[in-house]
Amino acid sequence: MAPFAGPASALDQLTTLFRPASPWTVRLQEASHAATTQEGQRIALVGDARSTRALMHALLMEPLDANVMTHLPPLERTGDHVFRYGPGGHTDTECTLPLAWLQGMEWHECVDLDDREALMTRLLACDKVCFVVDAHSLERQDGALERILSYVDALGNKPGTTMLIDAHIPQTYGRTAAAAWDHVKALAQTRLAAAPCVQFVSSDLALHARALLPHEGFHEFSRHFQASRVAALHHALCQPVPPTQRIHYVAQAALDVATRAENDEALRLEAGAALAEVLRARTEHAIHTHTLRLAPSHDVPPHQPMLERSGNRSQRRRSMLADSRETVQHTLARSFAWWRLPWRVDELRLALSYAVGRSFGVQEETRLAYEAGRLRAEAALQADAAVHTLDEVHRRSPVALSKRGAMADAPPLDSAVLRNAVASFDDRQMGPLLHAHCLSEPLVRRRQQLLARGGPLDRLANKAQRAVAATYVGVGTAYTVAAVGALAHHVPHPAFAPTTKLGEAWAASPWVPDMALPPLTSLVEMAPSTAGGLALLATAAGAWLLQGSWARAKRAFWRDWDRTVEAVEREQQQTAETVLRTMVMGAPVHVTQALRQQVEDRRAAHEMRQATLRNLQALFSSHT
Repeated sequence: MAPFAGPASALDQLTTLFRPASPWTVRLQEASHAATTQEGQRIALVGDARSTRALMHALLMEPLDANVMTHLPPLERTGDHVFRYGPGGHTDTECTLPLAWLQGMEWHECVDLDDREALMTRLLACDKVCFVVDAHSLERQDGALERILSYVDALGNKPGTTMLIDAHIPQTYGRTAAAAWDHVKALAQTRLAAAPCVQFVSSDLALHARALLPHEGFHEFSRHFQASRVAALHHALCQPVPPTQRIHYVAQAALDVATRAENDEALRLEAGAALAEVLRARTEHAIHTHTLRLAPSHDVPPHQPMLERSGNRSQRRRSMLADSRETVQHTLARSFAWWRLPWRVDELRLALSYAVGRSFGVQEETRLAYEAGRLRAEAALQADAAVHTLDEVHRRSPVALSKRGAMADAPPLDSAVLRNAVASFDDRQMGPLLHAHCLSEPLVRRRQQLLARGGPLDRLANKAQRAVAATYVGVGTAYTVAAVGALAHHVPHPAFAPTTKLGEAWAASPWVPDMALPPLTSLVEMAPSTAGGLALLATAAGAWLLQGSWARAKRAFWRDWDRTVEAVEREQQQTAETVLRTMVMGAPVHVTQALRQQVEDRRAAHEMRQATLRNLQALFSSHT
């Protein structure tokens, strides 16, 4: 596998696909550092404490060098250790040994298998990884073996990964030894069929060889040490490997992890968008159905010719308040014709208030109260539908792995915040809002507006009173003038004649100038026939003016009525729309909007990361 060009740049691009706290960020940064600096070879032995420490001890011991054996830590040491070249010495975690072949190398002894992410980061930074398994654990169901195998599965395709079976061989050579090796190989084939590059060693034989050296000599030590197969393992592990091999593997592994995360995110977004669209379509259909049911009924009366001057009818041929309109029209036509107005004008306000109060939207208000009760039950069903959609989104979406730490591992679309918001639309919260009058509030408000002081009814009554008063004054004045004129025609100047006391007082008054003034009555003197004609004319004119004023007042009233009815229809439609969208269908509408907004926001970032992945995949494939 050839190294790819610009590893640091590619690793930096890969780092942008993970969160700062992700373990992959640390791994990529270490790989980027290794790509730009010269580092020594790292070898890791991973496994249970006894076998791993015994094998590490066997690999590092130098029986003929007392200085090395003095600084080699005991087998009973605890925790992980790192072995490097140095003058000699050890701490709780590090040990330096004066071994010439250890220069430029680091040997990591990993026996703490609990912190998986930290151990994986450490192993990915190593050029060679050996998993040590005690042969006895192959014969029983051991939890330690399962944990080691989980690491083997994760790093099985990493170059330089080897699985070491630490066998307990009773003797060095002979049939017994061969049978023991064959038995261990058979167990390995049964339990570790899928494991990569399995090798067999015996740390017991290696340590036994070390014990034989002082008594049996170097030849016997070498014979037993070679039989333990540790020498061949030591030679293989000390062979150098190019550092780009480890860097490329870390980059490829990070790319695979980021690709899987983005694929999971694509599935989450696809499921969220599809379910949000289904929920939106169902919600809009339900809103349309309920809107048609809540829409007020309109009358379609037969076309009837109507005199514009009469003002007895509304100009609207369709109205949701046809019952109230007909009641008011009937009251005005039957009880308050213009010729009855002079003696019934004081009853006008009371009669119309009664007619409007008992008919304006009363039937519609009763119907809407019933519909409000149905909507409360519908709201509970819609809240359940919203929760079911969120459950379906959760079921269809891959689980985001928080330990992976990829940028694509965003919180689920059905977040706890969204579920809490949906819970606020339950019956306990919506019940007080979906009361019996939630749909009929425009009717009640406009009815109060009609009946209020200064409203259309009040203005109509005031105009009627003014018209009647003007008619009374006008006709009464005309009648008075006609009577005085007819009386003056038979009795000339009766009030100011000197024979009367008023005339004598007038003539004797010092304040009256001494001039000849024509008698005042002579100004209105007329023949009786003329006076009668004037009275008839005044009566006709008064009737005509009263009829016209009353017709104009009624036309103004019906214009106000039509505007009020239009406002009621418009406000009721808006109220029904608001109640349906914010209360009854509030849960699915909120879920739909939240899902679509999340999908839209996350899809933009997802597409940018996908473009980065395509560029990196093309770069990796061109150097593979």
